[in-house]
Amino acid sequence: MITDLIVTWPRNCDYPLWRQFIRDNRTRFNEVIISFMETNQGEDYRLELTEMMRNDYVLTIQPPLIIAGEDWRNASINSALLHSYNAPWVWFTEQDFFPKDGFWEEVQRMQDEGCNVIAVYQGDRMHPCCIFMKREILNKTHKNFGIIPDIADHFSLIQKDLESIDDSIIGVISPKLYTHMNGLSHNWSLLVSGQMPNHNTDQFFDYLMSCSRLNIPIPEHWWNMASAGIERSYYKE
Repeated sequence: MITDLIVTWPRNCDYPLWRQFIRDNRTRFNEVIISFMETNQGEDYRLELTEMMRNDYVLTIQPPLIIAGEDWRNASINSALLHSYNAPWVWFTEQDFFPKDGFWEEVQRMQDEGCNVIAVYQGDRMHPCCIFMKREILNKTHKNFGIIPDIADHFSLIQKDLESIDDSIIGVISPKLYTHMNGLSHNWSLLVSGQMPNHNTDQFFDYLMSCSRLNIPIPEHWWNMASAGIERSYYKE
């Protein structure tokens, strides 16, 4: 299964565990494309992260210019798609998504059985933490990854397109085959602003401690903030 990987990345965040995942699994992917997004707050890690991921052949692109009223995620993903044109599959994912044993075998099985969309669902929602699309199906959508204001979140318009395409065959990935943390970036924003993370707090601090054991470089400022947060939380493993 030859796939390009596309992810959006707030410029004031790092995700060391995900970067380790990319290093360990780099041969699974054709292009790995990170589309930075402007957050207008916090530290700017873009230059450090670009250099740190250079040896993993990760392409980083700068935040696109956002036209008034345009959705930031739609703009970021479509900017990344301009650099993705060879691989027959595209994987849209997030940095808080981690496959477990058996994940890749299940994805391959569904592909072999004819699925041209393979995704994680939360209830009825196709979740953007993990959506594989065959390019020929992606090209039949409107490629609008934005929200429906006050109604539905990102990728809802894509899901609507996919469910209306006659030859779209959607496979659903079992929740037993992955971990999706939820709230990782929000917890980090709370931490660096001096507040206490408030979503799955123990899991979040487990995540920060796991980052300290990795074999990849981590921005010094990021780790200083993480360490201070762990100390302030009286975290106990």
